[in-house]
Amino acid sequence: MSLSQRLLEIVRFEGKQKIVAEKINTSTQSISKTITQDRGIAGSTIVAIAEAYPQLNMRWFLTGKGESGLDGVASEVKQEDPEKEMLKEELLVMYKDKVRMLEREIKEHAPSLASRLEIE
Repeated sequence: MSLSQRLLEIVRFEGKQKIVAEKINTSTQSISKTITQDRGIAGSTIVAIAEAYPQLNMRWFLTGKGESGLDGVASEVKQEDPEKEMLKEELLVMYKDKVRMLEREIKEHAPSLASRLEIE
């Protein structure tokens, strides 16, 4: 995997070239050309990437060795959309209510099953 392909991995992590471009103070065209034309990356851009992505394993980014450091940290790095978070919470409440309703139905109509499922 080349350096430009590893830059593509950062873009995939963020979801859009625009986000990466803004974080490292460059243009989306520059990122696109680097990726599609398999170009090298200027030292100043590498420094900007290191500063914008402190969780990024720079050894991986420069050499391809090791893990990227991007896995499992997306929720910590990206700002969550408040509307999406509210919808998630509403869905969670709805699912919990549905589970409670189903548990009541099981207890009422199938007490032996409720016992085996340890529904109280």
